[in-house]
Order: sequence, then C-alpha cells, then structure tokens
Amino acid sequence: MQINFRTSDKGFGLFLDINIEIFTDTIVGEKIDTDIYFTFEDSVAKGFEPGFYFLKKAILDNIRQVKNAIKHPAVIKLISVDSNPAHYQDEAFYGATILWLNQLYNMNIKTPIYLYETANKRFKIMTS
Repeated sequence: MQINFRTSDKGFGLFLDINIEIFTDTIVGEKIDTDIYFTFEDSVAKGFEPGFYFLKKAILDNIRQVKNAIKHPAVIKLISVDSNPAHYQDEAFYGATILWLNQLYNMNIKTPIYLYETANKRFKIMTS
C-alpha cells in the first residue's frame, strides 16, 4: 500500500512516500515482537535505514492493536521509499507508519504532531 506522508510547521515541511506490504506466507527479517517481523527490499536506499527505528517504534507503540488487526505470524515489508533530502527526517517514518496502519486496518491511532524546533532545525514528534 502506497502511503504519502506530509506534515509542516513554521513554514518547514516533511514528506515521505512509502510502499509497505504485509506477508504471511514466508517468515523472514528482523523480529519486532512475537510473530511480527520487519524486512525491506534491497532496492531501498541504505540512507533510509536509520528511519526504520521509527517505523518499528510505531508498530511497538501500538502492538496490541497491530496484533489484533494483522494475521500473524506476519512480515511487514518496506517495498520502496521516496523523499526529498530537503524535506526528509528519519522521524517521518513514525507518522507514515501510523498513517499506513490507520488506512489499511481502519485503526484509530492518534496521528502524532510534529513541531519544528528552530534552534535545532529539526522536527520533534509530540505524542500524547
């Protein structure tokens, strides 16, 4: 499923496009939690790997809902990633993953708020 994540604050913006799928036939990849795994296509640029932490964090922060929605064991596979270096930050993976869960599984996970910190020139995730 293609997800187009966008957010902005104080005139600065983040954008991240991801294509992410679930597979249940072959279990491969890194274990996120019991019966939930993560992997990515070789074609995904290595520069995005630090952001995978935030993808996995979004899953773990909502693991009960994820396990109720997804047939498991399951592999979450990142098929492709696209962004613009001027509008990319690793933390965008968190919001994109929440958007994916909400759209694909009709979850009602609160969308994180991103605030731009001018002093650090970075977005900070504000969660409730």
